[in-house]
This record gives sequence, C-alpha cells and structure tokens, in this order.
Amino acid sequence: MSLSATRLASAIVAELKAKGFNLDGAPEMGSTGKSGVEVMVDALAAGTVTELEANWDGEGGGTGGGTEPVIWTQSSAAMIWGPPGGIVHSFGRRANVITYDSSGRRIFGAVVETTIGLVVPSFAGPFSGQAILS
Repeated sequence: MSLSATRLASAIVAELKAKGFNLDGAPEMGSTGKSGVEVMVDALAAGTVTELEANWDGEGGGTGGGTEPVIWTQSSAAMIWGPPGGIVHSFGRRANVITYDSSGRRIFGAVVETTIGLVVPSFAGPFSGQAILS
C-alpha cells in the first residue's frame, strides 16, 4: 500500500476523537468546511508523506549525509520561528526538523521548506524553544 496523506489525516483525526478531542465543535476555518485542527492535521499529514517519500531509505533511516545538526533557539514566543525568511541549513537536501518547547516537550506544527536549505516552522500558538535540523 502506498503512502496517502488523506488516509494519514483520517487516521490522525480518528485517533484524536478516540482520545476525547471534540473536533466537531471546533470553529470552521474559512471556506474549507474544516476546523482549524483538521486543517493543521491535513498539513501535517501532507508534510509527513512528502518527507517520507523524499528522505526515507526504506530501511529504518533517512538518506542524507553526515552534516552536523543545526540547532535554532527561539528565545521569544512566536507562532513562526526563525529569523526573517526562515532557518538556514546547508545539508543540500530537505532537512528533518524536530521542535521542542522551552520546557523540553516535543511540539508539533507545520514545517515549510521554501527552498532546499531554508525551513520555516510554524505552530497554532506561540512557543519558545528549539528546532533541531538534521
């Protein structure tokens, strides 16, 4: 079975509902007919599928070289992290990005790679913390 952002998004929404999240009561976002949470889930699913298709070697690890990770510290709470334009890396490929809030908890948002070498993490609410690019 091939990867599908639609199936992944459906599975995530079902899991959130099973854990007690009331997505049906969330306000709709614009003309999408979906709640803000569902729009975020769609974006995360699409990004996950794209990242796996681009970087997974099928053997449990990513492709890519031995370049040292880039650590970006976001000291002020923000919904969009990085300097103006995004966080720069020189991996020569798409970066894997993991984000943590200032207390060390893993946080999830959307990561847009505007070009190879430039990523922009964004979140539904403002956080400070660190992004680790590898």
